[in-house]
Amino acid sequence: LFEHLGLNEVQFHVHRCFFLNLHCSDDIRKTRLVYRLKRKGWEQDKIDDFISENNKMAIELHNTISDTLEVSTKSIAEAAKDVASWIKVKFDNKVG
Repeated sequence: LFEHLGLNEVQFHVHRCFFLNLHCSDDIRKTRLVYRLKRKGWEQDKIDDFISENNKMAIELHNTISDTLEVSTKSIAEAAKDVASWIKVKFDNKVG
């Protein structure tokens, strides 16, 4: 993320706090979580419970955080660029 802002971690100082909800569809979220959790050796019943709780949290975040970035079809690099653009706007383009 820092590279997309033109900063390194030492240069980045937080003086305001904003929240951005990275959102994807339930199906995409489930696919991504199952892949990651199976690689970590989780059992299917634990995965199902985790996904159920995660979906509840996703709804709460969507209802609570006004700024949302849809990432269902984005690569990690694309999402990072979009997050960096959002940060620049929030900080009045004074970053980077």
